[in-house]
Amino acid sequence: MEEYQVNKIYPCAECRGSGCVSNPAWLDFMEKNPPGSLRSMSVEDYRMLLRKHKLVGEPEELRCRACDGSGIVAALIGLEDVPVVRDILSRLEKLENIKNVEKSGAIMNTSESANDENDPRQKFIDEFDEKFGLK
Repeated sequence: MEEYQVNKIYPCAECRGSGCVSNPAWLDFMEKNPPGSLRSMSVEDYRMLLRKHKLVGEPEELRCRACDGSGIVAALIGLEDVPVVRDILSRLEKLENIKNVEKSGAIMNTSESANDENDPRQKFIDEFDEKFGLK
């Protein structure tokens, strides 16, 4: 059986699309040393504090591992999971239900109802055309 898939591309949830995440070592440092306490330090004391925490040369942000720094994630999904395809399949199912009801004789199909704006078939066609810019 054949199956078709498409790439779903979306912003990375880990880095929110930036491609970078905060370095845990720096987060820990900032938690232990609130910015207010750092402002009152001399430059030399600040440098000593960084050496103590082994942060000299350590970047504040790291490349996101979830998206490899691209900020986007791609995943293969089945066509049935694509929103527009789901919408079309749902509409086709509704049309099929209408067709089955007509076949059962519950609805009389006349030429007048085919052009009637309240006809569900015409409503489907109008909505479809409008949604995809065909009108």
